[in-house]
Amino acid sequence: MKTKTGRSQWELRNEKNKANVRWLFILAVTGYFAYVLKNGLVPAEGSAAYFNWSYIGALVSAYSLANAGIHFYLIRNDRAGKSLSPGVKYITMLLDLVVVSLVIVPTGGEKSMFFLLYIVVIISNSMRYGIQAGIVCLVALNFLYVGVLAFLHYPSLELPGLQMEILKIAGLWTVGIYIGYLSKRFETMQGEVEKYRKIVMDLTGRQEKE
Repeated sequence: MKTKTGRSQWELRNEKNKANVRWLFILAVTGYFAYVLKNGLVPAEGSAAYFNWSYIGALVSAYSLANAGIHFYLIRNDRAGKSLSPGVKYITMLLDLVVVSLVIVPTGGEKSMFFLLYIVVIISNSMRYGIQAGIVCLVALNFLYVGVLAFLHYPSLELPGLQMEILKIAGLWTVGIYIGYLSKRFETMQGEVEKYRKIVMDLTGRQEKE
């Protein structure tokens, strides 16, 4: 059994925070969708046929069950003092991206206001885990978003506003890499500060002994 290290404890806190944010997101989006469906405000763009109680209910239920499972896993590991698997952060990251993609489908496609949630997921993971996790997140996002566009515009091979979509993806890459770089720099600076603090403490201890 692997015991928790400082890094693992830090990742555990991060994943707990992400799980709590998911519950808030589920409540907010469910309330919004219920209001839209009740008042007949379904958007004309995108696959509006999917914007119904069955689709939203299935999506919210699946996401809630997945987040409950993640929450249970985190709590169990925390109480048992076990180390988190390195793949957990990538699994939760992919889960969030998949759900955002499924929300975008019936709410306007490339015009959906929920596209901004991609940015939230990218910033959240790049800031917490650095540039490597940020790049993994961006690559997964690229495949998922292209899949969304292909689904919405099939069988046509033409995409209106292709240049705009390329700019949007380029913007996401810029944000993800820059935030990941800043996170890495901050982590390096923290290490340097800790090293100098230890040197000062060692010198102070020696002077007191003398």
